[in-house]
Amino acid sequence: MNTNTNKDFLGFENILDFVTSTLGMKSPLINTAGAIIAVVSSFITDYMWDSYQAVYVLWFLMSCDWITGLGYAIKSKTYWSRKNFRMPIYFIVTSVLLSIAWHLAKFNIFFYPLPSVVYGGFCAVYLSSLVENSGKLGWLPQPMANAIANRFGLKELLTRKSKEGEKLT
Repeated sequence: MNTNTNKDFLGFENILDFVTSTLGMKSPLINTAGAIIAVVSSFITDYMWDSYQAVYVLWFLMSCDWITGLGYAIKSKTYWSRKNFRMPIYFIVTSVLLSIAWHLAKFNIFFYPLPSVVYGGFCAVYLSSLVENSGKLGWLPQPMANAIANRFGLKELLTRKSKEGEKLT
């Protein structure tokens, strides 16, 4: 026979056990992370975009690009610690620009396509950079990495145009 039956609270050891079990607070780290994700998701859908999943995908691409770029810099011995501070700035600037585009589209029909253009542009930039870094690390076949790295000829076109501009001046 259990001698602690008088101390039981509705089948729980004590009130703290009742609260933590009922509210699912047995692992504070997971609960804190979940609460932060919920708050950020709510903020995103109110102020940045109507789909928090889309913003998370963009942030995921940015994070993967940063990790692969960091990996390549370490591998090629060109790592420079001062450049680490660029990534938080990129997150902030990208988020602010996406938010501005979304609000402009909400208030004026002329800007309706702007959020999609901004979002698509950011995704394209970070995805192509991710593929380029992955190719440099040897994670992708080199021909495919080169095609993406050259932005399907855009890099050569811009280089040629800038050289032509230099000749004219």
